Amino acid sequence: MWLLAAVLIKEVEKITLLQATATENPRWDGQTINLLIQADPKIIQTIPETIEVGEENLVVFVEGRKPRCFLCGQLGHIRRNCKENEEEEEEEKKDKEEEDKEETDEKKTTNKRKIQPATQPRAATTTEQRPKKTARREKEEKGIIAVYTKDTELMRDIQLIKTVKKIDNLSEEFINYDIYEVSNKTYRILQNKYRKTVSSLRLDFNKSIFHGLPAPIPREKEKVEIPPPPDNSVSVVRRDFDKSISQDRPPPTLDKKKGGGSPSTGQS
Repeated sequence: MWLLAAVLIKEVEKITLLQATATENPRWDGQTINLLIQADPKIIQTIPETIEVGEENLVVFVEGRKPRCFLCGQLGHIRRNCKENEEEEEEEKKDKEEEDKEETDEKKTTNKRKIQPATQPRAATTTEQRPKKTARREKEEKGIIAVYTKDTELMRDIQLIKTVKKIDNLSEEFINYDIYEVSNKTYRILQNKYRKTVSSLRLDFNKSIFHGLPAPIPREKEKVEIPPPPDNSVSVVRRDFDKSISQDRPPPTLDKKKGGGSPSTGQS
């Protein structure tokens, strides 16, 4: 308490300290120190708003002086009444309402049953088709997020979720983060509760976007090789279907007698 008074007198000249009392504050771990000082009004306005004592950062409130907002830095209001704080709260409220609306619409779509007429039997899904549909649906709903590992409450909640899958073998750039494969629903729950320590969901499902992870092996196109024809093969002339049969046939040849003469007509 007297240390604060000494620092205050050292920071601002021409201030006389009359009385100093300290009271415990139940709202936080610390004390509220009330100083009764005597000085010129102009000098009182120059009293610093924050004083550093070692590793401690002390906040100074002067009765009768306009307060300074610790959010925007302007005089005349406190952080609780700051417009920026109200705008942030309104944006968070709108985002939460939109997410709740999307979640409600998703539940309605999921729970909606397809009603079929009684005359038509229900289409049965075979066991061969069911695993393929399930695997495709899980692939569309999952993504990758980065989680700050020093948030102990967040890490405890993630360990309780059985559907979350951790991705290992990361580089040193992600030493303070863990990469998890989560569903879209799990991501919304974690993002609503831990906005600052959970990254955005990557829907492209490409694990190679994080440094240190193995890149996917590209699939080579299969080359179809045509076997060579055998030695005694017969060449086939491809027919042009745009022409008529008469045009496609070769013209008739005339038999000529040896030594010249007229062509044979086939009549006697």
